[in-house]
Amino acid sequence: MVEREAVVAGVRVFLAENLREDDFTVLTAASGGEAMDALAVSRPDVVLLDVVLPDMSGYDVCRRVRQADSVNDPWDPDLPIIMLSAKAEHTDRVRGLNRGADDYVTRHVRASGASRSPVRALVRARLLSGVRSAGREHCHCRAGLA
Repeated sequence: MVEREAVVAGVRVFLAENLREDDFTVLTAASGGEAMDALAVSRPDVVLLDVVLPDMSGYDVCRRVRQADSVNDPWDPDLPIIMLSAKAEHTDRVRGLNRGADDYVTRHVRASGASRSPVRALVRARLLSGVRSAGREHCHCRAGLA
């Protein structure tokens, strides 16, 4: 998970802790550049990506990953990406999906654990569909949060 500022970083920590409680291995990044570096050396099962980041937009991170050339770039263009943002306008969602996101979810952080349910459900569904399509019986679940 990559987030942009201290308040939002608290959201990153909150989501990461809750996903860890659900037995996910979570990798985090605080900027788009940090996320790109992490994705060059690690391939998570899914990436949760914020839109507003300090050095580049989440849309740009998503676009760069999707346009990756397997010969010249270290990123996997088929990596599942879920945009997770407070930006809730229809145009934001369309822009994220047009940049290649597999889904775009608006986040509503509350003190209760209920706020993680949509994210957890999306991550699990995405991982299970990948496990079934690959014919694997076991999966080490890793969520990259950007």
